[in-house]
Amino acid sequence: MNAYTLFQTIHECGRDAQYVEVLNALKAKGCKPSEAHDLLQNLLDEGLLSGRLGAYERISLTPKGLARLQELEDRRKNSADIISEKKKNNVFQVMLVLLGGVITLFIEHLPAIISFIRSLFH
Repeated sequence: MNAYTLFQTIHECGRDAQYVEVLNALKAKGCKPSEAHDLLQNLLDEGLLSGRLGAYERISLTPKGLARLQELEDRRKNSADIISEKKKNNVFQVMLVLLGGVITLFIEHLPAIISFIRSLFH
């Protein structure tokens, strides 16, 4: 599970969500419960999560955790923008290659095209 999905899932559970709710939400996104517990423990140790990891304990992202989530969202958006820009550039390059090919064919066959047009008027 990537960091963005982890932070987003915790944030979606709401402020002061029960530990069990967060575990279930992470499990629904494909994270094993033991792995989820270890990830949450790491966040707690880093000061990105507040609360205790017990069955009915409440946990939430700290301001530092919310800042990390925002940072991850910004990175994700920047990455999406870069990918979009690359796709536009690739489409433009393909169009230029195709246009160049059409122009080349036109120039190569220009005498034949001119003679065909003349034959239409005679």
